[in-house]
Amino acid sequence: MRAVDGRGRRKLAAVLVVLMFACAPAEDGAEGGVSISFEKYELSNGLDVILHVDRSDPIAAVSLGLLADMSAYGFPADYVLQREQIVRDMTIERVRELADRYLDPADMIWLVVGDARTQLHGLRALGLGEPTVLDRDGHPIG
Repeated sequence: MRAVDGRGRRKLAAVLVVLMFACAPAEDGAEGGVSISFEKYELSNGLDVILHVDRSDPIAAVSLGLLADMSAYGFPADYVLQREQIVRDMTIERVRELADRYLDPADMIWLVVGDARTQLHGLRALGLGEPTVLDRDGHPIG
């Protein structure tokens, strides 16, 4: 895990707190408030971590999974923001450039799902090779 400066640590802690409270089930506490169970850990670097596990919300599981991956691979605290900027800056020209560089149609396997009676002729016309037609169980037909 790479070191994070104080500002990055605060941002990560804020994200974890928001996730924890936004995704936690609303349970009535003894005094009419919200009661959330959690565990508190102190890391060797002095950072306190509050852990609440709630597997009932798939968004929380995905978000926590992303945070775990970011930590495991040493991604920066603003990794998601960086990826969002890449998507915002993407142009048709850049997509074409990347496709030309990394995709070779001759080396690809194309999976087309549909009615062979209406789609097979057009698929053959693409010139990508003779299609292998499969039945519903994935077995080749004829």
